[in-house]
Amino acid sequence: MHRMIWSAILGLGLCGTAFADDRADILASCAVNLGLSAAGCNCVADKAMNEFNEQEFAFFMAVIKNDRDAQMAAMQGMTPEEMTSIGERMNEMPAACAG
Repeated sequence: MHRMIWSAILGLGLCGTAFADDRADILASCAVNLGLSAAGCNCVADKAMNEFNEQEFAFFMAVIKNDRDAQMAAMQGMTPEEMTSIGERMNEMPAACAG
């Protein structure tokens, strides 16, 4: 039941203007924390918004916003393999987008 409610909340958070707000947050975090060019940061935003499922994207956004409660909530819906996978992909993004 909790998973269904969480999925519904995530679904609502990933539509409409939330995408624009999320993209702006990703670009700002990228510029400050990764030091990539505008093109590199756009690449990171594109990858995050297109390659992560809803649960992974919620976790990604919680990480870049340094929201520990949201990170924990997102992680509760993931298997250990999924958590490992998202961590690896998040670590690979900057290098993949720097070129």
